[in-house]
Formats: sequence, C-alpha cells, structure tokens
Amino acid sequence: MPVSLKDVAKRAGVSVATASRALSDHPRISEATKARVRRAAAELGYAPSAVARSLVKQETHTLGVITTSVTDPYAAQVVRAIEDAAEAAGYHLLLVASHGIPRREVKALAMLYERRVDGIIVVSARGIELYNDILETMEVPLVLINGRVPHPRVRSVRVDNQQGATLATEHLIDLGYSRIAFIGGPPQGQSAQHRFQGYLQGLRRAGIPFDPDLVFPGRGQAEDGRRALRAMLSLSPPPQAVVCYNDLTAYGVLAEAWSRGVRVPEDIAVIGFDDLPFSELTAPPLTTVAQPIEEMGRTAVSLLLRQRQGTSVRDIVFDCTLVEREST
Repeated sequence: MPVSLKDVAKRAGVSVATASRALSDHPRISEATKARVRRAAAELGYAPSAVARSLVKQETHTLGVITTSVTDPYAAQVVRAIEDAAEAAGYHLLLVASHGIPRREVKALAMLYERRVDGIIVVSARGIELYNDILETMEVPLVLINGRVPHPRVRSVRVDNQQGATLATEHLIDLGYSRIAFIGGPPQGQSAQHRFQGYLQGLRRAGIPFDPDLVFPGRGQAEDGRRALRAMLSLSPPPQAVVCYNDLTAYGVLAEAWSRGVRVPEDIAVIGFDDLPFSELTAPPLTTVAQPIEEMGRTAVSLLLRQRQGTSVRDIVFDCTLVEREST
C-alpha cells in the first residue's frame, strides 16, 4: 500500500496537521520538527500527492491552451513561447486542438475548466460568438491571442491586424502596383476580418477603387494560395500583386507560381503576414508583415498569472512591422 501522510506523522511522533505543515515548510513549525518529519518521510518513501495539494490550495499549477492546429507553424511558435513562460513560472500546459471548429473550441474550454486548470489561453479563437454561456459559469481567467471578447475576466493579446494589412498594401502601392489582390483567411477569425479591412484602407488611402473580383477566399492554408493564383491568372488583366492572409497562404502562391512559370515579383508580387521562420528561405524570400509571436505568447502567460493574483490588467496590442525581401 502507498505510504500516507498519517504514516509519516506516526513515525515522526506528531499530528497529521503538524506533519503536513512541516512538509510545506510552514514558518510556525520548528526546524527540529521539520527535520524529524522530513526524515520520517524519507525513511518511509513518502511522496506527497499533487492532486491532494491542488484540492487544498485550489490550484493545479496547470494552464490550458487551445489552438486551432498543432501543425500550424504560427500556432506552434506561439505555444512554444507559452510553454517556456509557463515552465519558468512553475506551471505545466494542457494543450487541446480545436481544428478551427467553433463548437469544438467551446467544448475544449468547458473540458479544461472541468479539469481545474488555473487559467486558459486561446490562440487564434474561432468560436468567440459562442462564448457567452460558458463565460457565465467559468471562474478562471481567460486570455485570447489575436482575438477579443468584451468580458471582465477575458483579456486579449493581439497585434493591430488592420494596421499590418494596411502596411502591406501601402508597401505594394509605393512600389507602383495598383491592381492588388487579396487572399482572405478563416471567416470566423477576427484577425482575418481586420486584415481585410486593412487591405481596403490601404486602397482607399491611395484612391484606388476596390474591385471585388480581386478578393479570394481562404482558410490560411497553402492550398488556398495555389487555388487563388490559378483563379487570378484567368482574369484579364491578372493582378500585379497580392496581399495574403498569412505566410502559409503566400507559400502556396509561390509554389503555384513556380509550377506555372510565373515570375515573382516580375509577373506578380507576393506579400505574406506573420514572418514565420521559413519565410526567408522561400524562393524568392518572402516579403511579409511581422508580428512579435514569441513576445505575444509570453505576455499572454503574464496576463493570466497576474489575473490569478488579483491584479487588474489591460489588453495588450502590438504594432506590426514590415519585413521586405525579394518577393516584392
């Protein structure tokens, strides 16, 4: 049978309460008693239960993380930053993938809350419109990365996606392009909506009329870029440049262009969004809009833990920066 705290207390000649306080290094327990209890625990091979400690302290030192996909390079980079920051603070992660399905995302929120995690981080939320009911009952802090919900227990860490897409569009306009296409992202994602608005703002500022024929749907995958470029090449005339929802979409455009003998940027300029590690290795290297991915992950953990401590925190919004390479 496993050794219990009662066995340790009996061996040390103290009460169970005193043994518990001694093993927790309570300041009111003498050093001599602590030493005696620790010696008894070592002799018996006693290992305190993390579950029992969590029930007593109402904390599990575990953070829940929901992401759209574990294979998405952007999500993987964010999660790695969250994991490093959580580990430094003494926390573990419980990771769940929603696969971009809103109802699955909300179910994951409920599951993590039932597992008694100390807080939850959602990366690129897709089910925000379904959050109302669960937020009425959930009593742990929630932080959204690149999403926002107006609720007192929900904080947001995001980039100014509209500013970033405007930056991308204006960069192309400054290079002399006027017929500029846009490939969108997941329709449920707030970032996709804001990036489209940024694209429109860039055109509007330059006095370029919006052409709906130059907007192509997507879900943030490479295949969206391939499909969109095929459709662009059927237009007369085809666009001179394209703003992509993210770098993955831009990779698809570059791959399809190469397979069809379309030169980048001579025949069409391509710009992405995220500045993933592979973006400087594409052919040609991809011009993109960078967001501080690792800093966003670390900041999300910081906001979550400060909320747990009862500290009032505000949403954090980072600006984007342009990384100019050879694809434009």
